[in-house]
Amino acid sequence: MSRPPLRRTAIALALVAVALPLAACTSTVALDPAPRADTVGCADVVVRLPSTLESLSRHDTNAQGTGAWGSPASIVLTCGVTTPRVSDQNCYPVEGVDWLIDYRGDEAVYTTYGRNPGVQVVVDTKAVPAATNVLFDLSSAVGTLPQNRTCQGPSDIPGSPTPTATPAP
Repeated sequence: MSRPPLRRTAIALALVAVALPLAACTSTVALDPAPRADTVGCADVVVRLPSTLESLSRHDTNAQGTGAWGSPASIVLTCGVTTPRVSDQNCYPVEGVDWLIDYRGDEAVYTTYGRNPGVQVVVDTKAVPAATNVLFDLSSAVGTLPQNRTCQGPSDIPGSPTPTATPAP
């Protein structure tokens, strides 16, 4: 009997044993946790995150209170962020969740308003052209966080002038 085929089999098995754990590591997205990522609210959000967003698959992350979709990650969610009490950014309610919207080059940055803890979602708009659709898909998960404020327009603030329409001539 020849020993070389056994040696090749042993080497092949050893390579597979080493390659499998390394392959699993490459799909983990490295992120930093937010200051309040360890809250129960963030845990509730993360367990409700969808497995796909805009046809992008969800990947494991190395940070608590986070989620990532796409390879490379084109959508990144971070729970536990601090949100502003007042903002001059555009604020849009989506499925019961108010979002502040900030465009930074090729990224759309969405931050919850009036939720504690806060959630921030960064979307690569080149990879996900319909970036705002992501907010609809995340609303049921993010909506579990307690709401303590809502977006307000000028007409919602006591003492502010109410805009009036001027009739066309």
